[in-house]
Amino acid sequence: MVTQIELAAQVATLTGQVTKILTEITSASDILRARIVELEAQLANAATDAIPALEAAVTDLKSALQILDDVNPDAPVA
Repeated sequence: MVTQIELAAQVATLTGQVTKILTEITSASDILRARIVELEAQLANAATDAIPALEAAVTDLKSALQILDDVNPDAPVA
């Protein structure tokens, strides 16, 4: 049978894991937000010949956002 001390250590490990996950998700979200701001600025000043490159960047950003979104299940709709 596991002891109270062992359970406390396991809970501490889990707490650390949650903190790590939150940090990683927050960091990824911040990076993606910054990329959106960059793309908005580029779109505002884009020449017609820059559109294909911006389209590729938007496609890449959509993929990255979907990966992050898939990490957390959507909340049920009431």
